[in-house]
Amino acid sequence: MDMKSFKDLSFKGKIKWIIDYYGLTIFFTIIALLIIFNLVNSFVNPEPIADTVVFIYCDELSSEDADKISAGIADQFDIEPEVQIYHPSDLYGQQALATKVGADQIDIIITPLGEMELMNDNAYIQGYEQIGDTDLYLGIPKRSRTSEQLLQIKEYVEKMVLEEISE
Repeated sequence: MDMKSFKDLSFKGKIKWIIDYYGLTIFFTIIALLIIFNLVNSFVNPEPIADTVVFIYCDELSSEDADKISAGIADQFDIEPEVQIYHPSDLYGQQALATKVGADQIDIIITPLGEMELMNDNAYIQGYEQIGDTDLYLGIPKRSRTSEQLLQIKEYVEKMVLEEISE
């Protein structure tokens, strides 16, 4: 269509011609813009973590200590934490650790150095650090829901573990 015949069309005719000619392009452009907007929005405004799973695999802490850590996280961050504790002597403990880390069900891990190094060597965690002068190490799994809030929870858990061990 040349420019003269386009000018001769009514307003509705021009709209119909544009939709007929550019319809798919406009549709896919709108879809692409919506996808890009949602991706950018999810990175800029992440949803706060509503729950946190802390997995403790050691002999130094008891189930009462885990309950205190859980209550502290709930009070401090207004979330529903799940603190699971297993002892190395527990037959199910090592299996639970491997399964839950592999299935991405844990946000924070506390273990002795040997287990933490094994997870690090197998690329299951982002990194780890020693908790004070203790024999325990704290790590965050690779596929954890990493956010500023999780890092604050990690620091809080580290502080709580140090308090419980020193008592």
